[in-house]
Amino acid sequence: MSGPATPSPLAGVGSLLALAARRRWKIALAWMVPMWALVGIMPGSYQDFYPALADRSVMMDQMRHSPGSRVLYGAIPEPGTIGQLTQWEAGTYIMWCTAIMALLAATALSRGDEQSGLVELARGSGAGRWAPPVAALAWVWGAVALLAAGVGGVLVCQRAQVAELTSSGALAMAGVIWAVGWFFAGVGLLCAQLFGEVGAARTAGFAVFGAAWLLRVVADEGETPWLRWLTPFGWRDLVGPYSGDHLEAVAVAVAAGCTLVAVAFALDARRELLAGCLPSRARTPRRLRVRGFFTLTQRLRRGHTLAWTVVAASTSAVFALMSSQLDAILHDSEGTVAWVRQMAGEGDTVVQFLTLMTLVSVLLVSIAAVSRVMALAGAERRGLTEVVLSAGLSRNSVFVSTVLDAGVLAAWLLVVSGGALSLVTSTQLSDQHAAGRALAFTVTQGVGVAAAIAVAAALLGLSPRLTSLVWGALAWSMFARTFGAFVDLPQWARDVSFLGHVHDPWGEVSATPMLVQAALALGCVVVGWWAYRCRDVPRA
Repeated sequence: MSGPATPSPLAGVGSLLALAARRRWKIALAWMVPMWALVGIMPGSYQDFYPALADRSVMMDQMRHSPGSRVLYGAIPEPGTIGQLTQWEAGTYIMWCTAIMALLAATALSRGDEQSGLVELARGSGAGRWAPPVAALAWVWGAVALLAAGVGGVLVCQRAQVAELTSSGALAMAGVIWAVGWFFAGVGLLCAQLFGEVGAARTAGFAVFGAAWLLRVVADEGETPWLRWLTPFGWRDLVGPYSGDHLEAVAVAVAAGCTLVAVAFALDARRELLAGCLPSRARTPRRLRVRGFFTLTQRLRRGHTLAWTVVAASTSAVFALMSSQLDAILHDSEGTVAWVRQMAGEGDTVVQFLTLMTLVSVLLVSIAAVSRVMALAGAERRGLTEVVLSAGLSRNSVFVSTVLDAGVLAAWLLVVSGGALSLVTSTQLSDQHAAGRALAFTVTQGVGVAAAIAVAAALLGLSPRLTSLVWGALAWSMFARTFGAFVDLPQWARDVSFLGHVHDPWGEVSATPMLVQAALALGCVVVGWWAYRCRDVPRA
């Protein structure tokens, strides 16, 4: 008798791809829509505030001499058309977000699905040997292609309103975004083969992200342009959207991504299911001494805390370096002054600029703190919370310890961010109490961060599936505070935000928004605590 037929190596790819699309389409849109909106807003805003090249000459000259701007965005192209400014500033953020989106999706759909048992289930149901990784890669590459096509399409559609935009520049910009996402999808897939835990794979991927950024900085500041070929964040300068539009460089970049994918598939063929190519560091023979769920959480997440500490300090320092040319820009560039006032409202321009600088730092702190609450939702979905509760711990202890852990992390990161921002600002600006305000504006936004943590806790208490809604609230907060004025949002809508409400020790600021945030935080924590005690664990 003949045995059961061996399925084709690619059997079931279509079904797994459809399953991935159904599971992750909301997450994909949450990434894509804000980036499409960003490229839709920026060119028109540049034209409104800097209608001619002469109007932006002062700002561009100062940005070229600003260490923070060069480190963050790279070299600003000549002569400074609206297309060049858009790809220089907005393009930087879109490249970063595309890389992170591709990295997270690739690790989640490969190592994450393998760790959760989905890959084993798919193979046991008749899927081929290579169907799961091929479906994961196809979904990520498809999402990146859709994002890049959307960016290019939005830029092409704006040619009628912004004469300095070109179709070839839009195509080159889309090619850069596509190449960066293609490369980091390969990075994520490769890290998923090397490490046996999805957290370790993500960490390794972000290490590659940081190394690529540092290599781009070295290429710019060290006057070694050939290094740009070695980093995905340097490929934009090689392609030159709205400058040279050298699309042939995109082919080289895509080849680098394909090489990573080939290596990842070769490693996948040489390892066992659920195993990684490198030894796991998730376990240790040493005895772990803890005094409760809170100390256990703190101990297990030391690496997470350290990584976010480095990110918070370095981000704040880089943004503070951008203030080195602030005096000259604000005195000589009326367009920049109008831009800052449009984003931050009326008032002293230095105060407005410092408020805007703290938004990104506090947003990162909010993301780090909320992710701690989200971790408990993930543990519940994996069945770990049931194990913890069956060991004798109360629900009160688990919930309160999680919220307290997120709050302690937020407080620490706010102090680190504020301290770094204040320290570097003191070397760049000496008037308007700039250093003191930098610290105060960062730390006092802790009330808003606490509100974000509390909202996440309330959603967790109601149902783990609802916790992802807090990311939408954070995205709205950033959009409302930075771009709300450009799309004519009413003031009350811009004030509905976790971010941007500060206390100024040297000025007059209404305390009402912070009091509302404090009341929201208290109410949401109570709601979450009550709901978590009453509902089933786990709950779908």
